[in-house]
Amino acid sequence: MAFETLHLDTDGTTGVATLTLDRPPRNALEKQMAAELDQALAELADDDRVRAVVLTGAGPGFCAGGDLKVLASELADPAAARAFMRACHRSILAIATMEKPVIAAVNGDAAGAGWSIALACDLIVAADTARFIMAFVKVGLVPDLGGAWYLTQLVGAHKAREWMMLGDVVTAAEAARFGVVNRVVEPAAVLPTAQALAAQLAAGPTKALALMKGMVGRYGSMPLNSALEDEAEAQAVASQTEDFQEGARAFQEKRPPAFKGR
Repeated sequence: MAFETLHLDTDGTTGVATLTLDRPPRNALEKQMAAELDQALAELADDDRVRAVVLTGAGPGFCAGGDLKVLASELADPAAARAFMRACHRSILAIATMEKPVIAAVNGDAAGAGWSIALACDLIVAADTARFIMAFVKVGLVPDLGGAWYLTQLVGAHKAREWMMLGDVVTAAEAARFGVVNRVVEPAAVLPTAQALAAQLAAGPTKALALMKGMVGRYGSMPLNSALEDEAEAQAVASQTEDFQEGARAFQEKRPPAFKGR
């Protein structure tokens, strides 16, 4: 499918797909981008050639959040606001539930919903010049697209409230210090670093990686005994995969495993 607000490239050799938000000048989100992002993520989830995904932005920024010039009038109707939110939520849930790793390559500023989209990804690689801001308070809104949930999980209630209620700029270095960002690199290295990590994951036991992703997503509010039961079920599934058999053979034969994602 052809897209107007983003583009999708798949490397058949590595199994890494790169999905780029491309709506100049700041990749701000509106109805069309929300619909196309939903469609692209659905395609990636179903594409057996793709074993890992990189999500990035075109130009100097990652995503400026919602395009208020377009949305301000449209969202004045509560029913329209709910419909738009639900459309956006499908993309957040698609990232969170996709059985493939998704890495955010934050090449520049990620504001509002843009930061929320990055938070939904499994790993974040950010430029050392990138800035993160929960800008909703500046316009009298609450964080959306899961931003409040993710920040509370990652940094705790007090720091989440600080970043949301004050709307301060958070540097990439500070975000990394609080465990929100995984790698901070020079701007030119953001996409190559993210793609290299994605290739490493794509070459791994992707069935097991999908199970790990699900475990982490469930364990934020799950008591230990429930987590241990869940873990047992996940391990029972992982132990039946061809990748596990290959990993065990490679370990015994003292060679690198050749995982196939099966």
